[in-house]
Order: sequence, then structure tokens, then C-alpha cells
Amino acid sequence: MEPPPLTEQTVTYQLSRKEAVRFLFFHSLRRGRMIRSAVVLLAVAAFCFYLGSGSRSLGFACVLFVLLFPLFYYRNVGRLIDKNPALTARRTLTFGPVGIMTSRCGTNTRMTWTGFKSFTENATYFVLRHSGYQMESILPKAAFTPQQQEEFRRYGEAINARGMEV
Repeated sequence: MEPPPLTEQTVTYQLSRKEAVRFLFFHSLRRGRMIRSAVVLLAVAAFCFYLGSGSRSLGFACVLFVLLFPLFYYRNVGRLIDKNPALTARRTLTFGPVGIMTSRCGTNTRMTWTGFKSFTENATYFVLRHSGYQMESILPKAAFTPQQQEEFRRYGEAINARGMEV
């Protein structure tokens, strides 16, 4: 794989409230701790149903909690987004051979490419997973020109390959 060009590119984007809520909601629900908790509660419910009529109400409560929790959690993620306008603020992303710099609300954040664990993409977004902690950066592809998308994709593929110095 040949290294990406040695130029810096700049894109500006802003996530909508809906995009931010959906991303944070699904990202956190996919985490192992949430899934394990739901499985444990369902196992408790099954055990309560097995024990008989005296503990069935606890079993129903566990099942009801597992079913309703996502609805309440989605609402709370929306409140979190509303209380933190920086999460949906307009951002400027500059990327190049050294790494990325993000500017929003008067705050600049710099990170080298080695600070990312992985890179993925779907039809709408590029996703960078940070090393060391469970956090992801989502970047809407619509903010990139086709040439910028290709260059950013090469940097992302280098993160996944880790065989290339970036």
C-alpha cells in the first residue's frame, strides 16, 4: 500500500441532534456491559418463572425492564445531547500525514493517527475508534469531497493495517 499524499485537507461539518442521539444510543447499547446486563436480567426472569407463581411478578418486572429500558435510555441520551450543545456544534476537521485536528466551540483537539484503534465506514459516515477508551468519532461523508474521501480512507486503512507509518 502506498502512503497517502502529504497534504492537509480541511472539512467542516455539523451533526444534527438526531444523528448524535442515534449514534450515541446505538454505540452504547452495543457495548458488552449493556448486553450482559440484559442477558442476566432475562436469566433471572427465566429462573423466577421456573420457581413458580410466588416469584413470577419479579420475572415479569425483569422482562418489562429489559423491554422498556431502551426507550428510557434513548430519551436520556437526547437530554444529554440537549444539555451539551458542543456535541452538535459546527466542527472543522483538518487531517494530514501527522493526524487530525478538530476545532469546535473555540476548542482545538489534536490527535495523531496512532491514537486511533480502528477505522470503519458505512454509506454515510467514517468512524474512528480511539485507542485506550471506548469512544468513537463519527464524520459525515457528505462533508468530504470525493478526493478528500479517498485520502481520508487511505489514512483510515493505514490505521487498520498498522503496517504503514502515518
